[in-house]
Amino acid sequence: MKSASEDKRSEIKNRLKTDSVTNAELTVLQHLDTVVNTFIQAQQKRNDADYDNSKEWTQTDVLIQIDAVAEAFKSWNAIAEESVAQAYLVSLLGKRRRSD
Repeated sequence: MKSASEDKRSEIKNRLKTDSVTNAELTVLQHLDTVVNTFIQAQQKRNDADYDNSKEWTQTDVLIQIDAVAEAFKSWNAIAEESVAQAYLVSLLGKRRRSD
């Protein structure tokens, strides 16, 4: 999931650098960027919480993360039906290995 999200983040950044992005595409890409970046950040923080016992979490740290995730859900709701959002969702499942 992490590599799929990092790949999508790079793809979004590259797409945003082009001049051919329409206003509608720009809005979708911005929302998707919010979702992807928040997912990467939340996954890293979850990993830190699970494995880094030296990290002390403050209430402020937690509330900031909760707010970021809430914003990501708002962004997701805005683009959930878009094909690029659906493709990202499927990419999180990973590549399936065939067993012959």
